[in-house]
Amino acid sequence: HDLLDFTDNELIREEFDIHDVIEDAMVGLAPVLEGIECRFARKDPLRCFADKTKVSQVITNILRNAAEHEKTGGLIIISSEKTDSSFRISIYNRNSTIAPEDLESMFKPFFSRKKGGRGLGLFISMRNMRLHEGTIEVRGGDEGTTFTIVLPISTSQEATLNHINLT
Repeated sequence: HDLLDFTDNELIREEFDIHDVIEDAMVGLAPVLEGIECRFARKDPLRCFADKTKVSQVITNILRNAAEHEKTGGLIIISSEKTDSSFRISIYNRNSTIAPEDLESMFKPFFSRKKGGRGLGLFISMRNMRLHEGTIEVRGGDEGTTFTIVLPISTSQEATLNHINLT
């Protein structure tokens, strides 16, 4: 399955609400999230036009990684917003830290510090975001780590969504 994801460079765009994707990821990862406080305050819909499967894969992977670093009683906070130029989904977890020397390598294939990790999850996630002309930002420190998924809003996307909303 990872090998297929590794080579899938096709985007199949559709309109969807990013909040639905976040909630689906939380439900799908319920066993991994057990015993961890996972906060997500759903706001107004964030409708976008992108490859829902690939965006879902990114959110699920980063949320899974966050959960795997937490212990019972841990904390994950998910937030989302739309700026003038992008959708931003942030996933914070309290108990992980990233060594500064790993920041440059963590999105490369086969790089992993996780016991038994294959090192493809973050590589595939970044590749999925780059296919959308987006990125994943990482901010870490002693208080935890935040991964922010940045999905750009293109002019054609805005025009399509405005047209859909008007009809």
